[in-house]
Amino acid sequence: MYKRGVSPVIATVLLIVITVVVAAIIMSFALPFAKDKLAEGNSCLDNFIGVEFALSKFNCFTSSGIGTSGSDGNTGFSVKLNGEDVEGFRISLIKDEDGSSKTYTIMKSDTTLPGIRMVGGLSTIEFPETGGQRSYVVSGKYSSAEIAPILKDGQVCSISDNVEFKSCSTDVSL
Repeated sequence: MYKRGVSPVIATVLLIVITVVVAAIIMSFALPFAKDKLAEGNSCLDNFIGVEFALSKFNCFTSSGIGTSGSDGNTGFSVKLNGEDVEGFRISLIKDEDGSSKTYTIMKSDTTLPGIRMVGGLSTIEFPETGGQRSYVVSGKYSSAEIAPILKDGQVCSISDNVEFKSCSTDVSL
């Protein structure tokens, strides 16, 4: 009796077909996933400098808490908006002494936020227009800050700028 097996040519063809089918199945899931993730990354890349700290005399701190409920001073910062797709920004203020930080999220729709006001004493928050800038004040003496844009789709991008605060000059009133 002859025992018949699968010829080597047919076995090779079957292995190639199975490999192609498995690869096609994997790619049908992997390509859309990768495409979505790349699109998310591109939107942040397009708006990397969408928000930044403006060069301003208000990027400073005071040692006394005049005009606030805090007794350890005020910190001012100016924000410039460059990107049209930016709906808000997240700012992290950092203290040198103990490394603690405070994070604020400021959106276009915000009118008031606890602990933050405009330079000049206005408690109503104003969001900068594209190409414009606004200056804010928070209670507390901070040494530095980092800022990251928030896009219209709600995506929070990575840090796009940072600033080191110095003591305010005598002509600056926060």
